[in-house]
Amino acid sequence: MGEVAMNVKNKLPRLYGAIILIFANQNYRSSVLELMPRDVRCVEHADFDEIVYREVDDVFSWEIDDLLTKLFSECDIELLCDMVSRYGAKVLVDISFHHYSIFPALVFEGSNMQIIRKLQADISIDPY
Repeated sequence: MGEVAMNVKNKLPRLYGAIILIFANQNYRSSVLELMPRDVRCVEHADFDEIVYREVDDVFSWEIDDLLTKLFSECDIELLCDMVSRYGAKVLVDISFHHYSIFPALVFEGSNMQIIRKLQADISIDPY
């Protein structure tokens, strides 16, 4: 019993992150999707569209910044900025993690924070 508890206690938090674009004007859907990579997921709601642009799963780390570095390295930041300026997209950086009763550092530093500011992004953090 004690060995199982010890293994869970020493386990690194499992991190997940996504870049989600929210479009209030659904008239842009076809134009926006033409500019996006083929692997995006579009979720249509009654009064807005949500495009899951990039997702990163199974990052095991004590630092949320490690997740953000991996997530942003897979993004075309200029394309995202274009979506914000041309189509009025709202960017959401969605972060969740399984913490196993030990929480990661919720730190956003340096270049990752600069990207968040450049995108004028909201941040959602959801621990499990």
